Amino acid sequence: MVLSHPSKTRIIAEGKIKTDRIDSKNLAKLLRADFLPRSYIPSKEIRDCEAF
Repeated sequence: MVLSHPSKTRIIAEGKIKTDRIDSKNLAKLLRADFLPRSYIPSKEIRDCEAF
């Protein structure tokens, strides 16, 4: 599973035809080409830290 950064994934927002099928194909193409901007996911140690 990959968590994409929504504001940096512009290809979906710029599409003129909006369907889940087209959006998922575009995301798959970005992922396959390693162009999908990923969101930061903190490690378990950081998530378990009492500072959060």
